[in-house]
Amino acid sequence: LNYTENDPPTLIDPLATVSDPDSPNFENGRLDISSVSNSDKLEIRNQGTAEGEIGVSGSEVTFEGTPIGFFGPFLANNGSLGLRINFNANATTEAVQELARNITYHNDSDNLSALPRRANFVVADGDGGVSLTALKAINIILVNDAPVAAGDSYDTDQDTALNVADPGVLANDNDP
Repeated sequence: LNYTENDPPTLIDPLATVSDPDSPNFENGRLDISSVSNSDKLEIRNQGTAEGEIGVSGSEVTFEGTPIGFFGPFLANNGSLGLRINFNANATTEAVQELARNITYHNDSDNLSALPRRANFVVADGDGGVSLTALKAINIILVNDAPVAAGDSYDTDQDTALNVADPGVLANDNDP
């Protein structure tokens, strides 16, 4: 994933695959997604309730309008806050795969580090099976933000020179 600073939430892996050949559903299982920074935001894209769509209402997640689980934050092993979805009996392989494909990344900071990040996906099937961590690289493309000039005003008498002391009119301007 190439993420440009200030972009809206962007799908991390729209082609993710999930399989569990020994169980018809992921009841009591979960999907954990974590990143490396607490400023990174991992969310579920709310498509709606139509066929093949993932929906979000409060902390409930649905597939095709049927509830498949609840989500919230969790503390990942690296100390960052991740996103955890706990599944119910309606969480089929198809539903969990579609959910994994609808996880988004974004970051609201205007001072991002250019260091690459990674999203870590781990699936537990609810029957004791836990996947290996699937890693998805997130490359950050920084944007040179425009400088911000603040309004300045000075008063002087007519026919009198205006002298502005250092640092002058630029003191309250910034270049993020």
